[in-house]
Amino acid sequence: MLTLLFFFFFSLGLLLLLGLLLKLAYADGDLTLILKKHVKREAIQGKVVWITVANRGIGQALAKQFASLGAKLILSVRTEDELVRLKSELKGKYAPEHVKVLRLNYATGETWLKNDVEQALSLFPGAGVDYLIHNAAYELPKSNAVDASEENLKTIFKVNVFETISLTKFVIPHMLKKGGGHFVVISSAAGKIPSPGQAIYAASKHALQGYFHTLRSEFYQKGIKVTVVCPGPIETSKGTGTSTSKDKKSPEKRMSSERCAELIVIAASHNLKEAWISYQPVLLVMYLVQYMPFLGFWLMDKTRACSTSTYIDTNELFTEMKEKWDGLEIKTTVIIYGGGAIIAVCLSSILVWLSSILVGAINSVPLLPKVLEVVGLGCTGWFVYRYLLLKSSRKELAEDIGSLKKKRAE
Repeated sequence: MLTLLFFFFFSLGLLLLLGLLLKLAYADGDLTLILKKHVKREAIQGKVVWITVANRGIGQALAKQFASLGAKLILSVRTEDELVRLKSELKGKYAPEHVKVLRLNYATGETWLKNDVEQALSLFPGAGVDYLIHNAAYELPKSNAVDASEENLKTIFKVNVFETISLTKFVIPHMLKKGGGHFVVISSAAGKIPSPGQAIYAASKHALQGYFHTLRSEFYQKGIKVTVVCPGPIETSKGTGTSTSKDKKSPEKRMSSERCAELIVIAASHNLKEAWISYQPVLLVMYLVQYMPFLGFWLMDKTRACSTSTYIDTNELFTEMKEKWDGLEIKTTVIIYGGGAIIAVCLSSILVWLSSILVGAINSVPLLPKVLEVVGLGCTGWFVYRYLLLKSSRKELAEDIGSLKKKRAE
């Protein structure tokens, strides 16, 4: 009987794992993001959303998404004229009437930037800013890590890191004053995995992610939320992902700006701390680098960088993997541990699935969760009173445990 049960649950776990792997194979985002499926409209509707560089690509698509969900928008770019057409195209509960256009020029210095922030906060009196979407980015054509000039190095870090941090510094005191706010940072897959040909750009994105993850940890208890989004190759006029539509000859499959924006809004509305957005194989490499770094980095080391694309010699890759396996002296141990890990994943998946069903069933019955909570508190209180509160009770508990041990020993 126990053997049948084991095989049943093992088979069920394997099916769940297979389904999970199939879902991942065709996914365009990490599993946590994909499982959310839909936007939480209540987290967006009526909120003030400030989007930087909203005139093209992901920024423009985000403006349309947020407008359709009933958000009040502040759209920023260095030249206001570029946003006039976009504003007239937006449709939603507050669009285009409650869509404000604000010229934001970081180059004028921090004093002017602070004034721009004050102006943005005054556009919707009493509302402030609920979401600040950091979408500004600067990317150069691909080159080796040592070929970037000092001027290009400074420009990339100025736009991608320093200006973004400066804007955040001026906005966050107002968010803290109103009790909270949400930063959505459009980073890149280059901020998670090695990106041959984009060393300086990748360095700027790593810096950005380090800053904002730390910012969230410091201010989370005060209501500050941060969602760091890491897109892979995106089809944009001047993308913020790991590659852009300028690389027409690249074999990489690119996601549309509209789909990317849709997933970004889902991630922000569910307050995900980090979201990966990409097709395979970029998504797989991100998982490997995150959870199996030795394999992920080894795989990326086999990637050759060229001016327009990256590719992997699969024949050489599999030949080397076979050589490494043939030279391994502890194959049995690896198989045992690997099999154990698969079984553990299967069993944990089953437990999570059963728990979610049980919790869902309990929550679907009115007042049942509260009744169970009261019963649980009552049982806990009775146990504390009966066995822990008084010295005699503790002694009785020790004696009961001792007698049970003796019976078990017999």
